Amino acid sequence: MWDIWGEKPHATIAQIAEAIKKCIAAEEVQAVAEPHIEYNYNAVESQILTRVHTVRERDKRIVMLKKEKFQDENNGKLYCEACSFDFASRYPRHGDGFMECHHIKPLSELRPGEETTLDDLALLCSNCHRMVHYRRPWLDMKELNQVLARADERL
Repeated sequence: MWDIWGEKPHATIAQIAEAIKKCIAAEEVQAVAEPHIEYNYNAVESQILTRVHTVRERDKRIVMLKKEKFQDENNGKLYCEACSFDFASRYPRHGDGFMECHHIKPLSELRPGEETTLDDLALLCSNCHRMVHYRRPWLDMKELNQVLARADERL
């Protein structure tokens, strides 16, 4: 197909699809062997790059207050609001006080000067926080809890 259409960037998807259908109907499709994947690969990493980008300002104090309030309401415990993972229990010498803070309303949607409240934040372990942001649209807390519930059902 590339030999036929590769030089024709103006061709529409419909034209290409029609051509593929004709080939299939004419049984002109030939089996292609799976390519051999070479896993013996070395990468050159750690090159120094300089990047300039814009970041949204965050307030560390509101995160600290969110954690303190959560601990006050949960007998001094700090755990993931989605899966209940507790860093202090799992990593006794390093995990005390560690938990990521997720903005339920994305910072990118806040207008300059708009305030964040403690209710706008959720405390999540690193895995749950990563899963929320893994794909767009991002999962909201309800969807994250549904994903976790479905996973628990399979256990």
